[in-house]
Amino acid sequence: MEIKIHDVGHGSFISTVSDDGIVAIWDCGRGTDCRPSKWAADSGIKTIHHFAVTNYDEDHISDLCDLRSSVEIQRLMRNKTVTPMALEALKKSQPGGVTDAMECLLDMMKRYTQPSVSAIKSTNPAYFYNQYKDFDGTNNLSLVTFIDCGAQRFIFPGDLEVDGWKKLLENREFVHRLKKVNIFIASHHGRESGYCPDVFDHCEPDVVIFSDGPSIHNTQETAGVYGLHAKGIQFRGEKRLVLTTRKDKTITGNGYQLW
Repeated sequence: MEIKIHDVGHGSFISTVSDDGIVAIWDCGRGTDCRPSKWAADSGIKTIHHFAVTNYDEDHISDLCDLRSSVEIQRLMRNKTVTPMALEALKKSQPGGVTDAMECLLDMMKRYTQPSVSAIKSTNPAYFYNQYKDFDGTNNLSLVTFIDCGAQRFIFPGDLEVDGWKKLLENREFVHRLKKVNIFIASHHGRESGYCPDVFDHCEPDVVIFSDGPSIHNTQETAGVYGLHAKGIQFRGEKRLVLTTRKDKTITGNGYQLW
């Protein structure tokens, strides 16, 4: 299996393509030089078997309209405690309102109403999220995904913030999966608001990865703190504790190593 953390700046786009051709993506944010719709076209991909939205913000869905018009999307995974009506109302109350990408997502949320059966069972996926009744901000309603990829155990936490992490840490199954993680995608692009030290009472990853861009929103300032929790890996000829798409561009793995 190939896994990629794509360089889309301060956004999110992660893909896996299994040996039998099953394609899964988490988010579809776009950057200056990378967009999911172009990646799919260049890769000859006609079907996305599994599409997960980890966070209901623009930087996680900005390429959705183009992606949806160019490929078939079979399954939608998301925090289902958030209804289309609630999300639309929330976005209308915020600066920027309901964008074209958000309109596209709202339409999908209304259409994809059947129970979501995972298309990526070979990765032993597990999904967790907080309840809308407990949080009304999109970050703490992020969909958190755990997957196994060969010898690697990943977590994709969306833009989860401290209060959201603490709520999920009350869940024994969540903690059980967290203990196995060795590739930790930093929440909220590495911003300080997504860093929860309690998480690392249960998790000692080999490496932490930021999906980030130029130094804004205090993303780079947390690299040293995250590095304190990592064991380190050999990456492109040197030992690294933290990788960033800002510095390292798209990060690729095959289930056993990253390069």
